Amino acid sequence: MKSLALRLTAAIALVGVASAGAGSAAAADASHQLIDYGSVVNCRFNVTQRSGGTWTAAKLRHIVVEPPVIKAENGGAQTVGWRFFVVRSKNRDNGPWQVTYRSPWQKATATPSHAAQLSNMGVDVAVPRVDAPNWVWYHVTLVMRWFNADGSTMDETDVGLSQMRWIVNGHYFDTETYCPGLEQVNIDGQAASI
Repeated sequence: MKSLALRLTAAIALVGVASAGAGSAAAADASHQLIDYGSVVNCRFNVTQRSGGTWTAAKLRHIVVEPPVIKAENGGAQTVGWRFFVVRSKNRDNGPWQVTYRSPWQKATATPSHAAQLSNMGVDVAVPRVDAPNWVWYHVTLVMRWFNADGSTMDETDVGLSQMRWIVNGHYFDTETYCPGLEQVNIDGQAASI
């Protein structure tokens, strides 16, 4: 089993390659390796600054991860589980990366034809005080396990999630490969309203 540091480094590298651009050969190679397990990250922001009836700045307050679709791999009913890790850089995507949260494991029973009934998990975020809060970036890594009947691990995989939706005041604003600690909106000198 891979160490946590190695898994997180690999997951961040995959997210970085995937966000490098669809035209590059590296991104094309990475897209063949990435499997979509249906999990999406919702980054929820609270408005911190308003101007003229619209918001001009919002701070990240909560990360909610929708569960993956996991089916049994052993041919019958099987216990499966998932958890997620949040990592943070204070220098955009340049690191160094710090693990800021490890969720508990959530387990359920799945079959080859029916996915496990799993629910969302989330965490409150305390963005550190820094000179450039919009340089504070967060990534999420999903970890999934398939268990043997005796409770030991049969298989495990991890995926750097690249679908991170930004939600301000309950409205979807953007989807990126990361969540910033602070989002500022200003279009041609005018604050964008949503």
